Amino acid sequence: MTSLLSSYVLQAISRHHSAARLVRALAEDMPAARGRPWQAIADALDSNDVDMAKRIDAPDAQYWLPLIASRRNDPQMLSRLVRAAGQRMQQASGGWAALAYPLVIVGFSIVVMIILSVLVMPVFSDMFTDFGLELPAATRAVIGFMGFLATGWGPLLVALGVIAVGRWILITRSPRGPGIAEGFTRNLAMLAEAGLPQQDAIALAATAVGVPPAAAASGNRHRPIEVVVDMALHHEAKASAILLSAIADCHADRARSSLWSTQWLIGPVAIGVVGLLVGLIMIALFMPLVRLVSGLS
Repeated sequence: MTSLLSSYVLQAISRHHSAARLVRALAEDMPAARGRPWQAIADALDSNDVDMAKRIDAPDAQYWLPLIASRRNDPQMLSRLVRAAGQRMQQASGGWAALAYPLVIVGFSIVVMIILSVLVMPVFSDMFTDFGLELPAATRAVIGFMGFLATGWGPLLVALGVIAVGRWILITRSPRGPGIAEGFTRNLAMLAEAGLPQQDAIALAATAVGVPPAAAASGNRHRPIEVVVDMALHHEAKASAILLSAIADCHADRARSSLWSTQWLIGPVAIGVVGLLVGLIMIALFMPLVRLVSGLS
């Protein structure tokens, strides 16, 4: 697969040598981290770096597809580059968008618990010691946990744990499947319109979204290519591109729906977990006081 991708990248470098300024302008209009791959492509085009074509790997394929699918001096090349750049940025930001709301909630709860551990917990702990109370296991656990938060390492580890759990939920419930299907189908539409051989187009489109080309063309349940996609490829190039773009729009709708359901799930779960944790802390702290009042009465 690397040799196939390298051969098409080599052709793109020789065909679009004069497009380096255009790609560099696109890179400069993007955030530094997002624009770095486009800057590398501009450098390769500007210097006619043939060695880069031999070193190209699968994660970089997505950036090269608009150039691979464009002819020399193709007026559509700019629109393809802009769409590809927007698609990459949307894919990168979509996952964290689903986590933003619950992370804000959890962040505020961690700040509140740090304040409690520094200002409130020592007062309760000293009071329990002065009265010589025998503390329940839950209260001892809460005091130990709040003391751990007060050390400084506690909030960091708790935050990392929350992010890890949220990321796991996001991966298992995210629009990853529809998103990959959309990216694959949209790339395939672009390459089919360019007139690439069908098998090469499938392999390049699959590699660009991180799917093994064999899986894209096979009949296993992980394949992003569907029966309708297969049928669309048997039409004339321009008609195939229109059909595949329409199918990609359907996958995009599925991805947006999955992202919405993910946000709907994580938000209430985060609120429920935070409320439960704060409630348990309050109950654990007041249990010894209730026992004290009962004993005095």
